[in-house]
Amino acid sequence: MKTTTLISAIALSLICTTFVTAQTNTSNKDKVKTETKQDSSIKREYVSMYYNEIIDVPCTPVIVDGKTYNGCCKFTSEQLKTNKETRYSTDPFSGKKVDKATAYIAPDPNKDRGVLYFESKENYNKYLKKIKK
Repeated sequence: MKTTTLISAIALSLICTTFVTAQTNTSNKDKVKTETKQDSSIKREYVSMYYNEIIDVPCTPVIVDGKTYNGCCKFTSEQLKTNKETRYSTDPFSGKKVDKATAYIAPDPNKDRGVLYFESKENYNKYLKKIKK
């Protein structure tokens, strides 16, 4: 009886370890995919994706469908989890809907501490040229 209990405990431990490792590896892949897509002047973890602005302290990661969004407080984190529209923005250059978790994040030249979301860095550069005319 003791042997069966010991084997069951070891098996359960291995299953839990495998699950945690798989979850960690997935989260790290998502972070690498998203953290490289922002202007070098912006630290993604300081962007409130609800208010679309840079704040003074790191935000709370909010993971939805394997993608990481940032909430600056309990309210904004809950909104990002439950309200799909808060997780999207419009690329100001192309006019296309973009997912904030995978978009290129850049400073809003018209709003102090504000950010904009683009399909790509190229769209951001084109946008800057367009507004400087």
